[in-house]
Amino acid sequence: MPQLESPTEASPRVQAWTLRLIVGLMLGGVVVGISYMQRNRYEANSPRPPFITKIERDFEGTGADGKPFRLSSMKGKVYLAALVSAQDGGTPAAFPAAIEEVAKDYGSRDDFGVVLFSATPEQDKPEMMQAFLARNGLTESGWRFLAGQPEPLTKYVKRFLRLYPEMPTEAAAPSAVRHDTRVVLVDRKANIRGYYRVLDPEKGGEYIATLRTHLAYVLENP
Repeated sequence: MPQLESPTEASPRVQAWTLRLIVGLMLGGVVVGISYMQRNRYEANSPRPPFITKIERDFEGTGADGKPFRLSSMKGKVYLAALVSAQDGGTPAAFPAAIEEVAKDYGSRDDFGVVLFSATPEQDKPEMMQAFLARNGLTESGWRFLAGQPEPLTKYVKRFLRLYPEMPTEAAAPSAVRHDTRVVLVDRKANIRGYYRVLDPEKGGEYIATLRTHLAYVLENP
């Protein structure tokens, strides 16, 4: 009995337009990748810091003088923000020293300041905050130390400054310091322009140098 011939399977053909589409997508990906790397390289070397986010809400705390202080009073000024603790051993002396090293060239300017938020507001009373500023040589008028009700202050710094009064256990340094030790650069319009790990054991010097460059740019380019 003769065998029936099976139909010949047509081999798939790649249409010309499909090839053009694939090549186009590949070339597009290469162009985007190159542009991304060039942008990153430019931003890394540019004195102009990026816009990260805007501080949308005001905060009222208690200053080292025991008087109320509103963060909105800093609008129109460039300032550095950070978390510290007035408790003995709560903050390493190297941290405020690093901030002071960057800020010292601008202490006489009316459009510049430093705002320190308490990482331990339930314990930091005005007299303790005054003692902290004094022992770290930070008694200039441009430095502010704010405490307040623990829950509102903690929520505020976490949400709007993205700083953490208590770091996760796995991220904590092997010391008594539990709070975030980044410095935040805020411009005249309450935009956050950068975060700087000035105590980074390997790259702290680089972060300080970058902060200096960015701070000078923001001050001179309102």
